[in-house]
Amino acid sequence: VPDALIHQFWHIPFPPPDILRLLPTGVDECLLRGLLGNDLIEFHTERYALNFLGCVAELVPEAEIDADTLSIHYDGRRIDVAVFPISIDVERYEQLASAPESTALVERLRARYASNGQRLGLGVDRVDYTKGIPERLRALRELWERHPEMRETFTFLLVATPSRSELPAYRALEVELVAAVIEINERFKTEKWHPIVLIHENVSADMLAGAYRAADLCLISSLQDGMNLVAKEFIACQTEERGVLVLSRFAGASEEIDGAVLINPFNLDGFVEGIRRALHMSEGERRVRMHRMRRQLHERTIFDWLFAVLTRAQDIISEREPESGVA
Repeated sequence: VPDALIHQFWHIPFPPPDILRLLPTGVDECLLRGLLGNDLIEFHTERYALNFLGCVAELVPEAEIDADTLSIHYDGRRIDVAVFPISIDVERYEQLASAPESTALVERLRARYASNGQRLGLGVDRVDYTKGIPERLRALRELWERHPEMRETFTFLLVATPSRSELPAYRALEVELVAAVIEINERFKTEKWHPIVLIHENVSADMLAGAYRAADLCLISSLQDGMNLVAKEFIACQTEERGVLVLSRFAGASEEIDGAVLINPFNLDGFVEGIRRALHMSEGERRVRMHRMRRQLHERTIFDWLFAVLTRAQDIISEREPESGVA
């Protein structure tokens, strides 16, 4: 079907040329030439789009790059590159967070972990090497080590969903995760308090929504992440606007969300300080930040993303019609 429009959404980060060159010799060029079979290639962020253009410029020398229009001329064709940050069904998550089951869970979690001035933190991840879970646990350990006053006043709920457990590297990560949680709990626990509560199983969407709503802090420590929709799910479920989002600079969401406390998961001292700052943030500042993030999220839902992608595809088809006759 030579006149069909082919377009592809690239969901993960696209690396700069120096990283792409780490692939076996020739694979990097073949990958790029294959992607140039598309008529439209969509990325989460401008940085990923520019990385792609830079890779094509270095590794496909006959391709002509136009960085101003985010387009490529190759093999007699024009390939458009576009930026469309993906999102979530915001209204659905708000409804889940407000459902009776979620509200009951919020009350139980708050009563157990966040009463009398205590704080509840939350992490939600697939067990995956890109999510920075070991780095997060090291930062939490350092927080309780350096700031004894945070013991018994801050509990962290870690929802770690098993992922690709049949692969040795992922199984090893699961073992490392569980061992680290046990070590931290043994090191700091008291008669009435365990610092980390680990849920190492699949959790339903309504239970997650309740946990998001109950939390005072959501901690995302990705080492690399195309977008990270956990950040947006947390914001959507924060109907009381009490929580703080602590977000890795290496998640695509950090380039779109304005109001999070940004951290570098590779910098332990800065990571610990980011958590401490979030926990000590005043109620007024927390509400201002979360209100701003929720307003932004309502303006950029999954349906806005889908409409933008399909509109751009239709525009490209319309531009072709005079020369190809294809409707």
